Amino acid sequence: MPCLIIRSDGRKLQSEGEASFRTGVQGGACAWWQWDGRELKAGSEPWGFYPLYLLQQPGVIGIATSIVELLPFLEDRALDETALAVFLRLGYHMGQDTPWRAIRAFPAASAISWVPGQAPRVLDEFVPQEACTLPRQAIIRRYLELFEASIAASAPSNPVVVPLSGGRDSRHILFELLRAGRKVERVFTTWRGDDIDAARRVARATGMRHQVCRQRGNMRDELRKNVLTSFCSDEHGWVIPAIDALGEQPLSLYDGIAGGMLSAGAFLRDEDVRDFRDGRFGKLARRFLVRRHRRLQRVGDVARHFPLEAAVARVEAEMRRLAGRVNGLTEFYLWNRTRREITLYTFEMLGMRHEVHAPYLSRELVGFLLSLPPEEVIGKGLHTETIATGYPRYAGVPYEKRTGLKRQLRRVAALRPSMYFEARSVLADLRGELLGPRELRRMAFHCAVDERIREYVGAPLCIAQLTQWPVERMQLEYVTRGWLPRGQASAAQAGLEKVPGS
Repeated sequence: MPCLIIRSDGRKLQSEGEASFRTGVQGGACAWWQWDGRELKAGSEPWGFYPLYLLQQPGVIGIATSIVELLPFLEDRALDETALAVFLRLGYHMGQDTPWRAIRAFPAASAISWVPGQAPRVLDEFVPQEACTLPRQAIIRRYLELFEASIAASAPSNPVVVPLSGGRDSRHILFELLRAGRKVERVFTTWRGDDIDAARRVARATGMRHQVCRQRGNMRDELRKNVLTSFCSDEHGWVIPAIDALGEQPLSLYDGIAGGMLSAGAFLRDEDVRDFRDGRFGKLARRFLVRRHRRLQRVGDVARHFPLEAAVARVEAEMRRLAGRVNGLTEFYLWNRTRREITLYTFEMLGMRHEVHAPYLSRELVGFLLSLPPEEVIGKGLHTETIATGYPRYAGVPYEKRTGLKRQLRRVAALRPSMYFEARSVLADLRGELLGPRELRRMAFHCAVDERIREYVGAPLCIAQLTQWPVERMQLEYVTRGWLPRGQASAAQAGLEKVPGS
């Protein structure tokens, strides 16, 4: 896999690996590096969203698309315990943190210039706009204009497929592609919760061919996912069967990454916004971390290995860095959760085989939406109104519902007693100081009864795996990509639905 290592003995420089590398979409989300024998230049467009990792230790620097590729060159494998304390409770990392002290994620910038023996020089960081004072309808018109321009600027080179959920981001993409006269081959939905009902209605309303992939809920997929995401995500296990269902033919996928964060106020709560504005960062950081900390206590003493107070201080510091921004709390989520975790699904996993377009990450659109005060985006009203205004033909198509009797019935249907024994079997291989017998039993129980197993299992499983697996096993998992044998993909293809009139 792509990797470059540069060694210095004080007199001369030697390199091994790929001196020049590029991946992603030209003019869109992409990553690259170039070594000329003296200076390493690298980029991740936009603002560090395409995953790249940097290794720095005495006499050695390195860059790769996966941490697994850098581990064989890591002399001091000391873990960053503060970073892991945050990861355990949030499921993602702050800033440039990774599980290892000597390995950093690419900064929240679009380029670096790096001379061995020096710190990387960061180039092209995000510059926030002044607070937007436009009235609501003008905001909606501007949003539609910028999104239209983002789609128009994309140039897919393969058949177009839109991953379709029951929410707003993906249908906005689909509606704009159709409005612009772009040919869309099909839409694709991974069956999760109530997404499927709403996605089917969108497919029928637009006359799209609809491919459906059912989730496996397989613990083996969780182990594979952890390696593929460089041990930096507590979720995305569901992507493994989805990749096979999409097939081996290269596609141009239009993904909705950052849409909900930027224009639907994902995770924004009035109380949190007030605390952020008033500078109560320590209080807010503690509240964020304690929410998951209490869930972790249900599976035993995992959290005691990584102190809460260290995590609070790290999250507080990241929040303070964004103090005074128009919508600083949204930026906190965007530069950390979206940029460090969600992007791993979008670019590292989907992008491994396919060309991925991310229209919400247009520079102009990101700048505009981050200039909106939280009051304009909190809740999902702005995005709902924008879609209804821009595409009135589809305004009546309902969105997913996350409450109600049907939701509860699905929770009951999600109970999988057999999963308890599968989880026990997989977890037993990771038994050690972090996961004792009590933790293994409780984690296996939650795997069997809770449809969102990452709440209790995702982060502890990831940390246990990275501390106990040898590098050789990690590399083997990464090289094989963790996908199903190709012959098994045909079963998933049987889920292809064609609606009347398509």
